[in-house]
Amino acid sequence: MKCVELHRRDGRRGVGGDSIRRTWNSLCKLCRSSQAILLNIIRQCRRRRRKRRSIPVAGSRVMHVLVVEDDQQLAALLKKGLQAEHYTVDVAYDGAAGYDLGVTGAYDVIVTDILLPGKSGTRVTRELRAAGVATPILMLTARDAIEEKVEGFRVGADDYLTKPFAFEEFLVRVAALGRRGRVSLPEEVLRVADLELDTAGHEVRRAGHIVPLGPREYGVLEMLMRHYGRVVSRERLLTGVWGYDSDAYSNVVETSVRRLRNALDRGDDGALIHTVRGVGYKVAE
Repeated sequence: MKCVELHRRDGRRGVGGDSIRRTWNSLCKLCRSSQAILLNIIRQCRRRRRKRRSIPVAGSRVMHVLVVEDDQQLAALLKKGLQAEHYTVDVAYDGAAGYDLGVTGAYDVIVTDILLPGKSGTRVTRELRAAGVATPILMLTARDAIEEKVEGFRVGADDYLTKPFAFEEFLVRVAALGRRGRVSLPEEVLRVADLELDTAGHEVRRAGHIVPLGPREYGVLEMLMRHYGRVVSRERLLTGVWGYDSDAYSNVVETSVRRLRNALDRGDDGALIHTVRGVGYKVAE
């Protein structure tokens, strides 16, 4: 289909003609495979707007999906399509950010491309499973080689979808994985010196005393403790705790770290959160 034909058709219909024209102009720069996927998503979203949809839930919660995809246009349209189905969605554009978000265990389903900058989707999946994250994972790829699929399943993927794919099929697979629910894992307590973080009870103790923390401070501390002894940059903390699409700036990280230090480092208790100037922060004894 030529661009001008799509423009005229959508203009006559009066269904978001300007928006579709802008989207199509961007699509013309992509490969044929990506165009097929994105056009399918746009058309499915149009159809599904006319229908009342039940809200996908996990237990009593709206389902939370993480999309890890470096093609920002495809990621944006997957997010828009999922949100139209009443999912809550976070997006990461590279493997490192995807791991940092996924390792929190906050998601009901993770969707990841295989070919990602930095860490591949296969490596992200392997590391998430090694960290004890049991969230169902759907892998996306433009390749159809059986060896790649086998490797994906071996490292812990739950399902596999080859590009180009129908958006309807994508939604069905995400919903099926979400219904499985996250596998119950043994309670995990992270420990550094006399500092303990109970991930199941969402509780922090220092020298046996409960330390009350806000949700952001708790998220920063958990991420630092999971990377014990390693420096975590402000950007990775911002992405992992506030989310990739957040409008927050890096100074909110400094504010949360300052509050953490005020809450944790009192009296004779030694400082555990250290600043690496110009880089970020780490937890170490």
